[in-house]
Amino acid sequence: GLRAVVGQQIVVHLVHGAGAVRRQFGELLGALRSPRAMLALLASAVLIAINWFVYIWAIMEGEVYATSIGYYLNPLVNVLLGRIVLKERLNRPQALAVGVAATGVGIMLFQEPGAIWISLTLALSFGSYGLVRKMAPVSAVPGLAVEVTLLAPLACLALAGGLASDGGFGSSTDTSLLLMGSGLITAIPLLMFATAARRMSYTALGF
Repeated sequence: GLRAVVGQQIVVHLVHGAGAVRRQFGELLGALRSPRAMLALLASAVLIAINWFVYIWAIMEGEVYATSIGYYLNPLVNVLLGRIVLKERLNRPQALAVGVAATGVGIMLFQEPGAIWISLTLALSFGSYGLVRKMAPVSAVPGLAVEVTLLAPLACLALAGGLASDGGFGSSTDTSLLLMGSGLITAIPLLMFATAARRMSYTALGF
């Protein structure tokens, strides 16, 4: 009856899920054994760490406008890297759209030139991160797992500093929960971005 069908579907999904986990784990082990994959993931880990650090520092310093410009610039950097490094082509409507977007971002930069280094650092670091992840021979989940592992020592030092301060992690339940939640909110889009970067052209991802 219906219960049998539902039970069968649950078993099928569990079997498929277990197979997917085994494949991902096998790919993770393969990445850890591959010097090429580890070098690429070390580079991507450094790039995303720079991006995160500059973003958080800028927000804490009140440079919200500059960080916003950085992420407006980022799609243009993606398109530029896709064109130059990956030799991807733009059709005329796409080229026109890029030109209009570049003009708009240029005007915004001209209006607020003081913290342009923040904008450029965010755009170039994340654009380069995506390019490295696209070219690395590792899929999204194992790649992110390796990146997190490589960054763990720095994270532990930052955590220790937070525990020693008055307003860092562990200072209150609310603060600790917010910081853990921000990690989850960051990881999910990053995982989706890395997946998309491997499956589509970098130019299209920029758009």
